[in-house]
Amino acid sequence: MQIGNVRFSQPLTTLAKVVTASFFVFVVTPIVEASDRYPTEVEMQQLRSQLSRRIQELRSGEFRVYLDDYRTEEERQQYQAFVNAWSQVDPAVTPFLGMWVGYEQTVSIYPSDLRGRVCIIGNNEVGFSGFATGEVMNNTQIRTSDREFIIRSSDYLGIAGIYNGQPFIGDEIPYKNPIVPSLPNRLGSEDPELARQAERALQQFKEEGCLASLPTSDR
Repeated sequence: MQIGNVRFSQPLTTLAKVVTASFFVFVVTPIVEASDRYPTEVEMQQLRSQLSRRIQELRSGEFRVYLDDYRTEEERQQYQAFVNAWSQVDPAVTPFLGMWVGYEQTVSIYPSDLRGRVCIIGNNEVGFSGFATGEVMNNTQIRTSDREFIIRSSDYLGIAGIYNGQPFIGDEIPYKNPIVPSLPNRLGSEDPELARQAERALQQFKEEGCLASLPTSDR
């Protein structure tokens, strides 16, 4: 199951048409076809540029409120301590670690017992949405086991992949404002099939050597 499993059917520039009072409504279209390949390097260059433009549009437009940082000072300090600790033993993964918040969804990126490898759990408004492992490449992106790339641009993350045959950078609101990812003891979902997949993901989390703690002294 892919982490980036929701796409928006209207471009960002038309969002103002659906503003009502203090909120707006997204029209979403589910992904109906899983990808059988990764984006090419040319496609990735296009997607990186698209993500950068999207962030700039949000920062300068009326929807910049969706990039606001609502973390408490304690959460920021705990996250910084977590990142600092892992930077001493596996610096390649530290720019990506944490639970990153999108629009009604999160992506949690955990270190693992193998250097340069991470574990990824996605959640959306109905609960668990996917588990994957990933390899950090060139300190700029994660190549995931479900044929996607997680890209960091400035202080934000975007998820790039091939959806319905086309290169796509998922979600109008990028992931932002990470906090320390908690140990996923349980991944809830109202859908019975997703609940079963969530239980399997928890087992995979253990089997793959995923970690949700500070590094130990023997690393």
